[in-house]
Amino acid sequence: MRLPIFLLFLLFFSKNFLAQTSPDSISISGKIKMHPGWRPTMYLVQPENYRQILSSFEGKIIDSATVAADGSFYFLKKNLGEKSGLFRLCIQQNATHFPNKIEPFWMENFVLVHLPATGVLEISGEAKRLANSYKLEKSDAENRLFLELRNIRRLIFQSLELDENGQPKINPEGDSARVILHSTEKKVNRSLHFFLDSTRAFLPGFAALQYLNPTGNYASEPDFYLKINYLWTSLAPLNLSDWVADFSKRVINNRWVLAVGSPFPDKILENWKPKIVSKKSPKMPDSLAILSVPGRLRLVWFWASWHRDARKTQQEFLKNIYQKYQSAGLEIIGVSTDDKPELWQKALAEDAPPWPNGRLPGGRDDDFTFEIGLQDLPLIFLLDADGKVVARNLTNADLEVFLKRFFKKN
Repeated sequence: MRLPIFLLFLLFFSKNFLAQTSPDSISISGKIKMHPGWRPTMYLVQPENYRQILSSFEGKIIDSATVAADGSFYFLKKNLGEKSGLFRLCIQQNATHFPNKIEPFWMENFVLVHLPATGVLEISGEAKRLANSYKLEKSDAENRLFLELRNIRRLIFQSLELDENGQPKINPEGDSARVILHSTEKKVNRSLHFFLDSTRAFLPGFAALQYLNPTGNYASEPDFYLKINYLWTSLAPLNLSDWVADFSKRVINNRWVLAVGSPFPDKILENWKPKIVSKKSPKMPDSLAILSVPGRLRLVWFWASWHRDARKTQQEFLKNIYQKYQSAGLEIIGVSTDDKPELWQKALAEDAPPWPNGRLPGGRDDDFTFEIGLQDLPLIFLLDADGKVVARNLTNADLEVFLKRFFKKN
């Protein structure tokens, strides 16, 4: 019995379609709940270097998939070809012309994935705030680490309430989205630190690096990033050697930043001369060298008069530890970065600190600020008796622990 030609064609195309959409031929599939204003298309974007992971409008568009009426979509392995590594799975608003655009953090429109995954990677979520809503129905270990990163950052998503237009509401105190975000980012950053320090999966590690430090300011925590650089350069797989080499170069280029163990450079400061209250008071010299101040442990505190609230709070804390440990060998040297000497003098007259104080002659733009890697205030260095850095920029809680251990040990 001969089949009609149209049935033969139907049989051929059906077999071909089923072969294309069999589990073995699919790299990603899932279901997306659509919302008005969002385009029913998923895009697969591949960053060309680790700095493009979270960079809007950057990354190569590899493939796209239509979201069906029931929300289903899939990407075929054959369209991926030999490509592998980290990808952004994105969805865009109708008004957006660029498939690789990244929306603001309160409605992040992408999921980070590793391909090829072991088996089919199945994802579900909502078009609006995709990053916050997505779930992995089927996954492998590497992609579960990307989900763990999302869970760490979920505090950010949950810190804001959105209005009917999808924009952050202003709370009753009038705080903006940035102010509200700042209240949670320290906690999130601590978790990102731990994740980056503990994971040995490089692609999730690079994603954590970009979430934690998107600007590449590795001078902010040189000891931490030097440690990560050491681990990555010793363990990096060949397919990520370019990414690791680029990261390493950027960290090493900040070697002028004073890491633990580095000798602290001496600096001649303009010396503070408090008003003479007695004829017997010793005459104060015009200059003060930081390393000329003796001590078993020297705390060098960089500050500025305009940072008033932080200055007052930190100074009270420093006065307490100075009173507690001065007899054991702690000395504090205050270093002002004020541009105007009169502002520095006025602040010191108001605060009356009991330790030596000086001002950088060039203020905030003094060459010394670049030499030590000063980015933000306040900044603290702890120096041993030989002038070597033994710790830097500890929190007050960590500083108390450090002092207790140091003077117990020494």
